[in-house]
Amino acid sequence: EDSDFLNLITDEEIIKIVSSILGKNFILQLQNGIINRPIREHHQTSWHRDIPYQEYILSNPIAINVFFCLTPFNKKTGGTLFLPYSHLFPKAPSSRFFQENAIQPNLGTGDVIIFDSWLYHRAGNNTSDITRYGVNNLFTSPILKQQIDIPKMLNGKHNKNPILNKILGYK
Repeated sequence: EDSDFLNLITDEEIIKIVSSILGKNFILQLQNGIINRPIREHHQTSWHRDIPYQEYILSNPIAINVFFCLTPFNKKTGGTLFLPYSHLFPKAPSSRFFQENAIQPNLGTGDVIIFDSWLYHRAGNNTSDITRYGVNNLFTSPILKQQIDIPKMLNGKHNKNPILNKILGYK
C-alpha cells in the first residue's frame, strides 16, 4: 500500500524494460521483501526458479524479476548467486555444475537486477555484520495467477489509475 513500493513497479524505465520483454500486457505477480540477516540460515539459499516446480522451458519469457538492492549485494553480505543460461534448460543441473558455473555479482545499494524468472538463483550466506535487504518484483504474463489477490487486498485502491489498474491485476 505504501507509495514507495508502488514507485518500484511504476518506474518509467522499469515499465519500458518489462514491456520490451513481456509485451504491453503484464501484471505484478508478486512483490516481496528479502531480508538476509548475518550468520543466520536464509530460506532461499537453495537453488530455485521464481516460478517454482516448472521443469520446462519456453521460447519467449513469460516472467521477469526486477530486483532492487537496498543494501550491498556481494559475497560477504550473501548476495544472490545466478547460474547463467539456466533458463534455457528444463531441468536443474548437477550440484557440481552449479558450484563450478555460478556467478555472484558485486552490486551496490540502488542497483537493480533484471532476469528471466526461469533462471536458477539462490541467496548467498551472509557472513557480514549487516542485514542485506532487497525488494523483488515478479512481473508475468497475466496467464499466470497472482500469488495473492492484490486488487482484493487493496480494496479497490488505485483502480482508477490506468497503469496500476493493469499492473496490479484489476483486469
